[in-house]
Amino acid sequence: MMNVAIRCASTSVAQGSSGGFWTWLTGARSNEIPPPDFTLPGVTIPPPLPDHVEAGKTRVTTLPNGVEIASETSATYMPEMVEVLIDCVRNPAFLDWEVKEQILRLKAEIAKSSSNPEKFLLEALHSTGYSGALANPLIASEYAISKLNADVLEQFIIENYTAPRIVLAASGVDHDELIYVLLS
Repeated sequence: MMNVAIRCASTSVAQGSSGGFWTWLTGARSNEIPPPDFTLPGVTIPPPLPDHVEAGKTRVTTLPNGVEIASETSATYMPEMVEVLIDCVRNPAFLDWEVKEQILRLKAEIAKSSSNPEKFLLEALHSTGYSGALANPLIASEYAISKLNADVLEQFIIENYTAPRIVLAASGVDHDELIYVLLS
């Protein structure tokens, strides 16, 4: 059993008050602090979590082209989720096939951010808090963005979005069924 320290108002203060917080919380006037097992009207306490939760079973399959499929199932309820991860960029912002549109959108975002110095507060904190490679900018400079064009981005995608760098991760789905769907 865990010892918990509870800080409460003294009884002399509670007796002289009109109930204060407890009156507001419970709707009843009281000069005493309610016991720890006091139930609040209209509040339902959820059931406790189990003492032991069985670890999910993870399976990984590498497709002939090198794409890895990883899935996890669990005995407990888990909603279905599928995510594609690519080992080349921190934020896969260029998954949209409209590359020129993405360039224009990115340039507009950078221009908008540069007119609002508050947007760069995180950048300043980041560069101050880290050194070396970790201190690299989080936001691309206007100069770097101005060098982007469709050819540069398409070449980046060709070089980096390769099958061995792609992982499809799923949870709450049957692994064999997922592989079957992907290969058919």
